[in-house]
Amino acid sequence: MGDLLHTLTTIAKNAGLFGSFETSTILLAKALNTSQQTMSRKLIEMDREGFISRKPTAKGMAISLAEKGRGDLITWHNELRAIFLKRD
Repeated sequence: MGDLLHTLTTIAKNAGLFGSFETSTILLAKALNTSQQTMSRKLIEMDREGFISRKPTAKGMAISLAEKGRGDLITWHNELRAIFLKRD
């Protein structure tokens, strides 16, 4: 889950919840401190599972969050918010 959350968060930081951003697997791998091959496999899997959407571009690909990815980020945000607001 941590890997997925970190990747979705990085995409959201660059694309927002409803936008997209253009990148390459090399640049994204560097940002997430992993190899290009691992990043490529991870993005293929995340696309297949409905977390993200990828579209080829002249410079690499445009990545955006899909409904499932947005939903998971919102759920994690709400859970963390409840933890940090708890005063017990």
